[in-house]
Amino acid sequence: MEKEDALKKCGVFAGVEDADLQWLVDEAGYDIFEQGQVVFEEGDTSSRVYVVASGSLHVRVGDSSKLVSFAEAGALFGEYAMFVKGVRTARVVAAEPSVLLSVSSDQFREFLLRCPAVMMELLQTAVRRLHRVERRRN
Repeated sequence: MEKEDALKKCGVFAGVEDADLQWLVDEAGYDIFEQGQVVFEEGDTSSRVYVVASGSLHVRVGDSSKLVSFAEAGALFGEYAMFVKGVRTARVVAAEPSVLLSVSSDQFREFLLRCPAVMMELLQTAVRRLHRVERRRN
C-alpha cells in the first residue's frame, strides 16, 4: 500500500495540502507486525506516532484483559505520549498481521507546526477516544 493512500485514509489529515502531506510521506517509515505481536506496552518510553496502513490492533489500558479500542486502517495512535512526558498510556497488540506507518514524535511535532489545523483535528480525536473509554468504565 502506498504511504500517501494510507495517510489519506486517516481523518486527522483530511484537508492537508498535498505538499504538506508529501512531507509526511517522505518522513514516514513502515513497520510490520504479526498477529499477537506487541507494538508497545503501557509505560514504555515513546518515540513514534503511528497510522494503521492495513490490519487492525487491540488497544488496552490498565488491566490487559480490558479492550478499550480497536484500531483499523486509517487510525492514528501513539500521539498521546507526546503530551504525557513520552510515556505510553496503553498496550497495543496486532489483532491480525498489520502494516503501520510511523514517524518520530519530533517529526510529527514538526508536521503539526507546518499544519496547525491538524492539531485541532487531533484534539477532537483525542476527546472522542477519552469519551469512549469513560463510557466503558461506567
